[in-house]
Amino acid sequence: DQLEITLEARARGIAQDIEKEGIKPGERTDRCLALQRTDPAIRVTLINDQGIVLCDSEADYRAMENHRGRPEIIQAMNGHTGSMIRYSKTLQAVLLYVAVPLDLGQTRWVVRTALSLSSINQLLSELFNKLLLGLLVLIWAPETKDKPLPTDDDAS
Repeated sequence: DQLEITLEARARGIAQDIEKEGIKPGERTDRCLALQRTDPAIRVTLINDQGIVLCDSEADYRAMENHRGRPEIIQAMNGHTGSMIRYSKTLQAVLLYVAVPLDLGQTRWVVRTALSLSSINQLLSELFNKLLLGLLVLIWAPETKDKPLPTDDDAS
């Protein structure tokens, strides 16, 4: 699905940047703030090899529970892309999550991206409305194509 591909590409880009540049403990907050500014619709979470949330672009990571048992995190810890649609207790909303492995030499962390399904539903609703409008124009246009436009003479 296109949304999963988009979220995976975003997560992989972040993981590659961190793998290339590294990340020091004091830089995590700055990194999260930078991630939040790049695309506020996409939630980004950085999770260490113990399942501890180190950084989250939408919530206070210090108040978050351990993520080690989350299905998408388990898949990413095993070196695969993980995805899951489920309810977020933190944001109190249903989200599409995509997690990718972040290899840091001897250890593997996870970069997880997420998008609220209410955002997805809004995008689909807007797309449906545009398609419906286009369909109505297509139906209406042939009926008026051969009819002459009214002129001032028609009014008398």
